[in-house]
Amino acid sequence: MIEVSLHRLTEFAWSAPIRDLAPKLNLSDVGLRKILKGHGVNLPPQGYWLAKQPTEMVLGIQKIPPRRPGQSQRIHLDSRFETVLTPDAPLNPDGPFESALVPEDLESLRALEVKAIGYVRVPLRLGNPNPGLHALLKKEELRRIKITSGQHGWRSDGPLFNNVVDQRQLRLLNAILFALSKREVNAKVHLEEYNFHAIATVGDFTVSFTMIPATKPKNLSQYAYAETMTKLPPRSRVVVMINPSRSGTSGDIWQDDAEGQLETKIPSIAAAVIVAGETAFRQNVRMRAEWRAQREREEEFEARRRQLQEQQEILRREAEAEAKRLADLKLSGKLLREANEVRDLVAVVREKMNANPDLAEKYDIAEWENWATDYADRIDPIKSGQVLSHLKSLHKS
Repeated sequence: MIEVSLHRLTEFAWSAPIRDLAPKLNLSDVGLRKILKGHGVNLPPQGYWLAKQPTEMVLGIQKIPPRRPGQSQRIHLDSRFETVLTPDAPLNPDGPFESALVPEDLESLRALEVKAIGYVRVPLRLGNPNPGLHALLKKEELRRIKITSGQHGWRSDGPLFNNVVDQRQLRLLNAILFALSKREVNAKVHLEEYNFHAIATVGDFTVSFTMIPATKPKNLSQYAYAETMTKLPPRSRVVVMINPSRSGTSGDIWQDDAEGQLETKIPSIAAAVIVAGETAFRQNVRMRAEWRAQREREEEFEARRRQLQEQQEILRREAEAEAKRLADLKLSGKLLREANEVRDLVAVVREKMNANPDLAEKYDIAEWENWATDYADRIDPIKSGQVLSHLKSLHKS
């Protein structure tokens, strides 16, 4: 797996016709084209390579749009691409992160997004729901049909949002989703413990936010939810909060207060979601840098551990070799003493025999003398070559 920038991958895609690039990766033309398009690479138009002369060919770098909030413009490719591309250097955790669409300062980004979103009207009726609400509203419609059509079911199986507070929350969510879509950010809403929970995709990162009446009890069943929401005052205060996460989202909160109703705060909420996505991107870059630094520290520690282990192993082998040389030395001394003792014994016996002719005539010690002398020669460390082998081993070490 390698990581390259969108710029580098686009360079590769525009370096030669797909039919020439695909075999280098053991891919079909269709397979490579699908991978490149899946990563957002704009390919040369049909007929480009036929119309251009080789000397006139230019890379399509100008087709790469500026980085939007939350985008890394970094792509992870499988090992097949290692033969044609080298990994890019990691992003600098200290930035700069700015692009033509993203200021370096996050507060400047917030102001830019609020201005770009502009005025957002919250209609009195939910006549044009955003696609991000479709799944939620479809389930609500099925609950309504089940009850109104006379199908068997409990009253608690009926619609959930037949109350003023939820209808307002749906309109507010719809406005937030449309505001985000103005900035090419998609979001979907679902129920989570009977709270409206939205997940927005800001570039390569997700930001979740929740909308809930400030006075609604928690942990309600479906029946209790419908009953409780019907009893809430129509002007119940509603709260919107960006859910904090490890990726660095802020946990900002908006509510109906003296500064205004939520209907007037839609651009600020949508802009904050986008800023949270950019914050998550930057935090991710820093976290990855910390992971790399930690991995490098661990690898350095492991290298030092292995080096110490190798040094200890060398010392152990040297100690064993020294102990063996000493044992061999002591053995050589012992054998030499034994050999000399045997020779001395043979010499004394020979001397006694020579001094006593009668004894010499009675006993022929020649055979014994040869056997004893041969034994002394065999155990003699010098004649047997034992000392020489010690010298050779010492020379090798």
